[in-house]
Amino acid sequence: HILAFDVCTNNTLFGFYASNIVQCDRDSNVVYHAVYDNLECSGTPQLSQSIEVDESADVVCTALANCPYAVVRIYETTNECDNGKAWNELAFIVGQCQATNADNDTFRVFTCDENVGVTESLFTGGDCVDEPVNTTVRFPVDNCTINDEGLSSMFVRFPVD
Repeated sequence: HILAFDVCTNNTLFGFYASNIVQCDRDSNVVYHAVYDNLECSGTPQLSQSIEVDESADVVCTALANCPYAVVRIYETTNECDNGKAWNELAFIVGQCQATNADNDTFRVFTCDENVGVTESLFTGGDCVDEPVNTTVRFPVDNCTINDEGLSSMFVRFPVD
């Protein structure tokens, strides 16, 4: 999916909490990932490294602001959304047409509604303006979702402008 830059997301494993942020250097067009030992992405990072970006990916570091996004919490346990267990947050860009595979023959748009949650619409055209071939609520508001593999997820934060 398209990464939301400058978004602080959190995770936990074995009772230890951390935060992550992905940033883009405007001068070098290099993407960096930093990990902190707090939930605010503040202070000196415990780890900071550049991210290897696939040659076919477009990296745009010159935007003045982030696109709207929604934060989703993915649980590492099966069949439950228990905040006492291991989980990781991901920031999904909403409202942007994006390819779902390397062949660029299927596209998707995530949308966010404060009453519904995060919805994924799939398209066969690259402009994402025709009728979607499928629309699914991927991450409902205040509802633990279990996928076919038994992994759990929950929508936790609304898009930020």
